Amino acid sequence: MTKFLKWKKLWLMNKLFSGSFRSGYLATACIIAGFAFYTSCSQDSGLGRNVLPANSISANFVDTSTVVTSLVLEDTVIANDASQYLLGSYTDPVFGPTKASIYTQFILPGGDGANPFVASGLITTNTKQVILDSVVMALPFGSYNGYNYYGELGPQTIQVYALDPKTHFTADSAYYSSAVLPHKTLLGERNVFPQMLTNDSVRYPSNTVAYVSNPRLTIPLNKAWGQQWLDAGLSTFSNLMSVSQNDTMVLSNAAFQRNFPGVYITASSPMQFPGQGGLWYMDPYTSVSGIIFYFRIINPSGSTFDTSYVSTNFGLNTSCVTVSHFDHDYSKTVFNGPKNKKDSVYSPNFIYVQAMGGVMTKIDFPYIMNWVKNNKVIVNRAEVEIPVDGADIGNFPVPTQLYLIGINDTSTVASTSTFTLPDQGSVYYGGTYDAFNQQYVFDIPLYIQEVFNHKTIPHGLYLVAGNSVATANRFVGYGGKGNGPSTKRLRLKLYYTPLKP
Repeated sequence: MTKFLKWKKLWLMNKLFSGSFRSGYLATACIIAGFAFYTSCSQDSGLGRNVLPANSISANFVDTSTVVTSLVLEDTVIANDASQYLLGSYTDPVFGPTKASIYTQFILPGGDGANPFVASGLITTNTKQVILDSVVMALPFGSYNGYNYYGELGPQTIQVYALDPKTHFTADSAYYSSAVLPHKTLLGERNVFPQMLTNDSVRYPSNTVAYVSNPRLTIPLNKAWGQQWLDAGLSTFSNLMSVSQNDTMVLSNAAFQRNFPGVYITASSPMQFPGQGGLWYMDPYTSVSGIIFYFRIINPSGSTFDTSYVSTNFGLNTSCVTVSHFDHDYSKTVFNGPKNKKDSVYSPNFIYVQAMGGVMTKIDFPYIMNWVKNNKVIVNRAEVEIPVDGADIGNFPVPTQLYLIGINDTSTVASTSTFTLPDQGSVYYGGTYDAFNQQYVFDIPLYIQEVFNHKTIPHGLYLVAGNSVATANRFVGYGGKGNGPSTKRLRLKLYYTPLKP
């Protein structure tokens, strides 16, 4: 019996030891496997074996690449369907005279079949007289980044012309900032000192009621011209059985725009000295914009309303085609050109960029492929640093955003021969103005890597202003060689890791 108990005790001890051994064995096996995996991924395993230098993962740095900068005229920008529009003229002390104008069409209030002059219901067959007091074109003021204007705020003469009746807009078409639409009939003009923060008000003669709206530009238009519209509306009302009434300009939007394609709004070109004038930001897509008729309805005595003061607005909204037109004169600028879109003017010391389809800078790295002549490289960062000449900001703020765009070929027609860099849209792309350091910095490693890998031919880059159709900003920066003793220059800062052949 005693032997049996000793044997049983020994058997139980062996069993416990066996379980402990298995657990210990599994733990040891895991440690050995982990160590083997770690050593297989070490530098000696082959991963990263072709990286130079083998004993360091730090990237090389160079900022001595040759940079060639030149100036070209930006191809005309698509100028319709913008968020806002520019109006006015100024003379930039560096960029010379610039003028911004607007083409636009209007729509019938109420849509087809609703006569806008009788929509109030106050005109009846007993109405004695309808008197036109005035007809006014109204455009509300807008803003951009907190600014209501660009340049110097002061009076300007604004003119409104009727477009040639042969002009016809197409809603789905693209219109460019260089487009010139025929116009010759002056409908009205006014010397305007813009009150961009003061509400606009309109009063009828002998009426104490003021019609108040948001701050806006108003131009009185030719009253005889407006009377023709009113007569057309009243004639249609008094002859409801006319077979041609659906083609009357006040009953069909298609007929209205066919008879009246729209207007050209521009600033006259007075003598402006450098630094004088400015461009106003306009926001036409509101309910208080359009061509507004103010008229009185005189009904017989004893009527519900003896005299009624009425207005109707031929509106302007996003369904209307509205186009910006820009005029630049670089003939007397400090950089003297370029004269046409095929010219490229070498500008090693300073570079120039202006929005509104103006001048832009072309950047070339002519010897960049020398960096991969002997070894392939991994591009870690590729910063294009562009210092701004702060002395030339003044009343003309620099763009908040610039863009670098790739060039497909040697043409200077930006809209047909460029491409978006693969880096654009990333959080590291950059291009926003750094006011503290007075510079722009782009990080474009993907583009440079594609150039090094022969996936992209390095025809250079264009530097352009962001939101070019709706803003007026421009800037002067330092070119590829900089300005004499100044250390500031446009440079490419390249951080890379060389690979073994």
